[in-house]
Amino acid sequence: MKPTAEDLLGYLLGALEADEHRRVDRAVSECPEVQFELARLRERVAPLARLEEVESLTGASGSDFPAGLARRACEFVARESRHVEQVSNGGENGLESSKSPSSKVALRPAVMSSVSGEFSDRGSWKLQDFIVVSAVVMLAAGILSPAILASRNQMRLAACQDNLRRVGMALFNYAEAHDNRFVPIARTGPLNVAGAYAPVLKAGGFIEEDRVFYCGSAVQNGLYEVQETPSLAALDKAFRENNQQLANLQALMGGSYGYSLGHYEQDQYVGPMNLGRSFRVMMADAPSPVLANRNSANHDGQGLNILFEDGSVMHSASASIGFGKESIFLNRNGLVAAGADVHDSVIGASNVSAWLSPNLYQN
Repeated sequence: MKPTAEDLLGYLLGALEADEHRRVDRAVSECPEVQFELARLRERVAPLARLEEVESLTGASGSDFPAGLARRACEFVARESRHVEQVSNGGENGLESSKSPSSKVALRPAVMSSVSGEFSDRGSWKLQDFIVVSAVVMLAAGILSPAILASRNQMRLAACQDNLRRVGMALFNYAEAHDNRFVPIARTGPLNVAGAYAPVLKAGGFIEEDRVFYCGSAVQNGLYEVQETPSLAALDKAFRENNQQLANLQALMGGSYGYSLGHYEQDQYVGPMNLGRSFRVMMADAPSPVLANRNSANHDGQGLNILFEDGSVMHSASASIGFGKESIFLNRNGLVAAGADVHDSVIGASNVSAWLSPNLYQN
């Protein structure tokens, strides 16, 4: 996707998130048209490039700006406007003449005109006008960047939740046609892992777009790339002919989400069922093997989205939820496997199998 003017300005100002910065940087290196647009934009802000004070004025993070920021910003604008006026009125002579009281008085209207946004009688911008506006833009970028970044994160979070809802609706439609049971995890064969839900739903026409199986934040962060969901025929062929290819397909076919591993009931395995329970977790952002409590990395480790059996979706700061604060990525016995009982919801990554010996569930 070609970067917008806002993206390029943020790139120049260093106001983009790391993943956005990498995306724009890649576009700049690959596209001559983007390089040209960036050069034009850099030219427009070039008068500010030498002013180290701009960095000191905009270097504060979040909303915690140093005392006297507004005063120092106004002093900076006035000083630079005065400098430009002196240069435009005769270089060094202009600088010398500015030392007289009369020249200082004469400069004030130009400075005030810049601050108030007025233009010259010719209707064109003076250079000092541009400097003032550029300084204000950069100050605004410093102030608004945290809010913009937070807004983008919220949008990605909402988009991820929307994808989970769409997958949830597909699962409900599947259950209606299969005796109120969600996509099962087979005991053997290519569909004996949690990611089985995706190829089954796509093969049945319940979902058509592969991107629905992916959290947008995870894709933006480079954790995942949207892959074509393998067909059931391709999985079966890999199962019969190539174990490594099958392992690769199983690791990716569930997208960036994890799926319910079901539970054991009186030593009998019970697959995911649709009973409309609000406490039963059906899907979530996939776990990370490197983060504490196996929390998902899909949202920069800042929580995860969870889909429940009743169709509701919530955002949680941690994978540990409910009264007992138990992890949804480990069963009650601390295993990455099906739940120990009906109240034990466990979500597995795409290549995780639900099948373990029932003896492991005995206390």
